[in-house]
Amino acid sequence: MKAQGRGKNVAAAGVAFQLIFTAVMVVVLVWTRSASAVSTAVFLAGGVGMWAMLTLLFYCRLLARRETIELEEIRAGGGNEATIFGEGAEAELRIAARRVEWIDRWLVPIFTLLLAGYYITSGVLLFQNFAKGFAPSLVSPAGGLLVLVVIGFLAFLFSSYTIGMARGAQWRPLRSGGSYLLMCVLMIAATAASLLAAWQNYPIVDRVVAVVIPIIQFVLAIELLISFVFDLYRPRVAGQEQRLTFDSRLLNLIAEPSRVGHSITETLNYQFGFEISRTWFYLLVSRAFLPIILFGVLIMFAISSVMIVRTGEQAVVMQWGRIDSQRGTLKSGLHFKYPWPVESVRYFNTDRVHSIHLGVGKERDNVIKIGGRDMNIWTEDHGDHVENDFLIAIPPENVQYGSVGEQKPPPVNIIKLVLSIQYVIDDAYDYGFKFDNLDKLLECVAYSEMVNYCSSATLDTPIPGNKGDRPEAIMTSGRAAAAANLQQRIQKAVGTEGLGLGVRIVRVGIEAAHPPAEAAKVFVEVLTAERSQDVALYNAETEANIILSAVAGNPDDALKLGLAIRKLTELQDLKKLQSDPAQFGHRLKEFINRAEDDIDSLTKEIDIERLRGLHVAGRRTFRQELLEKHTQRRELFTQVAEAGGEFDFAPLIVRQDKLAATLFERAVGQPAASDAQAKAKRWSQELTERARAETFQRQLEGYQASPNIFKLSRLLELWEEYLPEINKYVLTFPKDRIEIRINTEVKVDPFERVTFKREQNAN
Repeated sequence: MKAQGRGKNVAAAGVAFQLIFTAVMVVVLVWTRSASAVSTAVFLAGGVGMWAMLTLLFYCRLLARRETIELEEIRAGGGNEATIFGEGAEAELRIAARRVEWIDRWLVPIFTLLLAGYYITSGVLLFQNFAKGFAPSLVSPAGGLLVLVVIGFLAFLFSSYTIGMARGAQWRPLRSGGSYLLMCVLMIAATAASLLAAWQNYPIVDRVVAVVIPIIQFVLAIELLISFVFDLYRPRVAGQEQRLTFDSRLLNLIAEPSRVGHSITETLNYQFGFEISRTWFYLLVSRAFLPIILFGVLIMFAISSVMIVRTGEQAVVMQWGRIDSQRGTLKSGLHFKYPWPVESVRYFNTDRVHSIHLGVGKERDNVIKIGGRDMNIWTEDHGDHVENDFLIAIPPENVQYGSVGEQKPPPVNIIKLVLSIQYVIDDAYDYGFKFDNLDKLLECVAYSEMVNYCSSATLDTPIPGNKGDRPEAIMTSGRAAAAANLQQRIQKAVGTEGLGLGVRIVRVGIEAAHPPAEAAKVFVEVLTAERSQDVALYNAETEANIILSAVAGNPDDALKLGLAIRKLTELQDLKKLQSDPAQFGHRLKEFINRAEDDIDSLTKEIDIERLRGLHVAGRRTFRQELLEKHTQRRELFTQVAEAGGEFDFAPLIVRQDKLAATLFERAVGQPAASDAQAKAKRWSQELTERARAETFQRQLEGYQASPNIFKLSRLLELWEEYLPEINKYVLTFPKDRIEIRINTEVKVDPFERVTFKREQNAN
């Protein structure tokens, strides 16, 4: 009976101590605003109910013990005579015993469910509260740390005392309260450690402890529910000690690990079939277990004093959470420091290339995919993220306005621009400790430089007379220059001349530069018009080449010939107008302007050739040679303008005429063919007429010698020439002696065809 009374008193003291510890923890959390103190206070409050349940249990057992003693005294006072009460009546008198049985059977399981429900409910509420955010900073962590050390020490003493009492069978229920209080001691210690870390500027520890404690509550709740289910099916033997369902085995493992070790030893002995606990190795380990653990801890602390900074890394040493300014940044190699937690080290990989993307926003819901691959077509919205808009300046000469009085649109274009920035850590101290959330700061600085750059850039047109002070054509020809210029600007902004972020920009690449998808239709129309213009230009060039080839057999030779003829014509015109200064000056200025226009056209054509890759080092193209001749032509006219009316054109005209004649002789085109045909016709006609003249002279001499014979000979020649197949008869007698007879009986077919062909004789 005294044992039960002592257990009741200790349990009642446990209720008082648990209330005091909980109240002090509430004061600490109000004082310091610690999140871990909130979780610890909630867990401490759960122990009040457990100690109250143990107090009730011991009190009811005390009453049952008194009741048993009283019944035994009544039975002993009656001697050998039968009592007036039967066995059934005696059982009815054991009211306290039935109450203990009811508590063990019903109240203890119900309390177990209530305690598990408390763990789950409080844990969920704590997580919901933490999801809203933690306190921005702790207040007076040092004062709260001192209070926690005091109550933690008192709680440890009381828990050790109750656990020691629970080794006795009569006080076994105290084991649940003592182990629970020991877990509370560990949580108080964790809260104290979090306050110490917050004092050293490590508030993250407080948040971690605040989250871990509700997780422990969930684990204990699951254990209590499993124990409750197993207790329903556990057989109850009269006189055998029954374990309380809310007595956590996990907490007992923490409170009395030696008993677990003893159970493991017995299990090993049973499995191996001999006393393994009597072997020398087991005895050595059991005796030297604590020294081995202490030696291992000492080695761990000694190892924490050595740090190795690998190649491509930099390290910064922190003493009690503060940077050791005397050491600075440590390079690769072997270094020493004070053991943890006095000094800690933070490593930075200076060889790793970090990357950020600018110009992209939120994630896109629909992505165009063809064959399972993303299609980046700027005429449609593409990519995993939405591309942002940037304003691009328009050169003033390219700005076009509508009718008079119409509101002028802003001289800007809108472009979708995506940049990829790669950087490495150059100074670990500046990168890790000078700024908070440095990656976001770097992104903001890069965005600022990007916006400023685009605000003065042009979209796809160069700026006349630009000397590099202003970016141009960032979507086309100036894309590479824009990336290089942006890299210089961003590096200057984040480098030692700017914010000093401790990073070095190694590359800036323009991943995408295109107009918005909404402008695709109009943009395509412009491109179509430009390509149609190109087609017309190519057709015109083809037709010109055909004409030039027809002129000289080769377009280049035709252009040379045309330039020579034009220059000859211009020199001749200037020579004719040399006596009229007004007309001479006007025509000379006109020729100079023509030469300037020809030079500009050839310069553009040469640029197109360069873009097509037609230029080879050490070899000039035909247009480059032609440009040199036009340049000489302009310089000649400039010299004529400087000399005025006294310039001697005669030598130049003679030399230019010879050059034109030489080029014309080399030509093999249609004019050359026409010239050759004319020359051939001229020689043919000349020779024919010369032959006729010679023939007439010979005929004249024959006529003068014998006119009759000449006439007869010519007559016979004409008959033979014009009547070659007709029989000819020569009459040697006078025609007046000829008698003509006509046979009228001979019938002649009127449709018989008359022919003058000679009949062929059979023989």
